[in-house]
Amino acid sequence: MGGFIRGLLKFIVGVAVILGVAYGAIHWLTQRRLATTYAIEVAPVTVPTDAEAIAHGGHVFVTRACAECHGTDASGAMIVDDPLLGTAMGPNLTSGKGGLGGTLTDADYVRAVRHGVGTDGRGLVVMPSAEYAMMADSDLLPLIAYLKQVPPVDHEVPDVKFRPLGQLLVIKGDFAPDAEDIDHTAAVPDAPPVGETAEYGAYLANTCKGCHGPTLSGGKIASAPPDWPPAQNLTPDTATGLGQWTESDFFKAIREQTRPDGTKLSPVMPATQFARMTDSELKALWAYLVTVEAKSEGNH
Repeated sequence: MGGFIRGLLKFIVGVAVILGVAYGAIHWLTQRRLATTYAIEVAPVTVPTDAEAIAHGGHVFVTRACAECHGTDASGAMIVDDPLLGTAMGPNLTSGKGGLGGTLTDADYVRAVRHGVGTDGRGLVVMPSAEYAMMADSDLLPLIAYLKQVPPVDHEVPDVKFRPLGQLLVIKGDFAPDAEDIDHTAAVPDAPPVGETAEYGAYLANTCKGCHGPTLSGGKIASAPPDWPPAQNLTPDTATGLGQWTESDFFKAIREQTRPDGTKLSPVMPATQFARMTDSELKALWAYLVTVEAKSEGNH
């Protein structure tokens, strides 16, 4: 019996050592990836200060899902709180205690939104800058104007904390900073003319690609908690997508969070924010969605 117990203890200690070494390696690889810095030179910009621009910036803040991570008051909101992935909150962008609003320059805002790079030069995690990399000045500069005047809110936001699965996803690339994949040298085009056109809808749809994928075919969201449902297929596929939807169905889904069959949209879908899009914006989105290539769910 004594020999068995000694053998069992050796086995347990051996397993503990292996797990410790493995976790140490995972932690080191995670930190090394997150420590990568980017030297991003941002051209000088002129941020407007007029009421019309600020109002438009507030509209962009809500309808481009910024409030989903930063909160409706821009003071930060919980993004992920999962025992396997970790915890992450969007930073406080106001000038209140714990906020960044009093320290960020115009260039800092541009660098964060378009390039996914923070003031320390490192890639921002859980910041979907790949969706905003091509945001035109006509939207980005009013957005900055809006953020610079939001009321201060005292809110200390903790640092992002990755747990084991989250660290593995960082190493794999699913949770890695968007700065890794953005073409930082690409010229940002002007936005298409605002109108109920597929061209303008394609511009707006860039916001959707973080969850619904580059082809908008939906499926499992790689960086989401395990219990999140798959994203809806937004292509005209008749089996899993919007192929049998009408424009009225699309409007109802966004405005009332209800599909044509009466089921509710996933609660993780920020539809209440998209519901504040204008009718013209939703018409443009629909005009674009009916033109994309039909794909089965998750076929990126």
